[in-house]
Amino acid sequence: MRKKSPGWPQYLEQKRSGRGLRYFWNAPSWARKRGYSVKSEPLGADYTAAKARCDDYLNPMFEAWRTGGDAKRIAPAGSVDWMFAEYKGSKKYTKLPARTRSGYDRAMGDVADYILKDGRRVGELHVKSVNAEFVDKIYDKLKIGPDGTPRNRSALLSITVCKLAWNVVHRNKPAIVPEVNPFKGVDIDYEPKHNRAATLAELMQFVRAADKDGTLSIGTAALLAFYWLVREEDIFTRMAWSDYRPGEQPNHVLVWHHKNRKSAKIPLPLLDVDGTELWPEMTARLDGMTRTGTLIVMRDNLTRARRCICPG
Repeated sequence: MRKKSPGWPQYLEQKRSGRGLRYFWNAPSWARKRGYSVKSEPLGADYTAAKARCDDYLNPMFEAWRTGGDAKRIAPAGSVDWMFAEYKGSKKYTKLPARTRSGYDRAMGDVADYILKDGRRVGELHVKSVNAEFVDKIYDKLKIGPDGTPRNRSALLSITVCKLAWNVVHRNKPAIVPEVNPFKGVDIDYEPKHNRAATLAELMQFVRAADKDGTLSIGTAALLAFYWLVREEDIFTRMAWSDYRPGEQPNHVLVWHHKNRKSAKIPLPLLDVDGTELWPEMTARLDGMTRTGTLIVMRDNLTRARRCICPG
């Protein structure tokens, strides 16, 4: 057995096998019991390379985990973790809405945190070792959840986001990230289900039920989504009274679509091709509402005891 030299990395072990002396990094038993993801990693027969791997990546990552830091931030250039970090620092990522970024983070995390048979995370691999065959295998694994249920939609998102991240970082770091994108061309099994659009009769039945229940805001939100095609996030967090009949344009409503950063200015009233007014119940409802805050849709009840702050 080789005598340990000065500067021997912590948690580095040497073992003799039929192929000669081999090196391994092994997490301490207490960390294994607490769920540390990298329990062991074979480091080959070259001591210099094994030492560099321990000093530059494995031990700093373990120390960050032990002290409560973010181990994933300690990623060597060229690793999958590094690629995701580079992408998250690009304008392609930072300009996305917070809700979209959150979904993208989970999608990248599902790939980076996948544990291989040798105990390593995919995030530790060098991007040049990731090929189409490997991606196909990861996709097949991600399609099935821990409980055995299909996860086709989330697996599709992971592949889509990884493909985007690869393209973005290749453009900025072509010497590190290859031009051939292994996440492109994956045979996807997922087919989106199309929701049936509600009819006008169903909408009005829902609105009447919400009003009767004392939740006028829910009925108003449904009308905004149905008539003006406002997304849920924009209805509940952005659509303000200042957008409806503003002082400088009292015969218009400004509808924002934050996801694609677009807006539409709708004249009031808006007439159909036959000259009849479109959705008069919408404007009549808004014109008759008591404004309880800056947003059009506010909570009807202050507490679960259903103390209503709205009329009716």
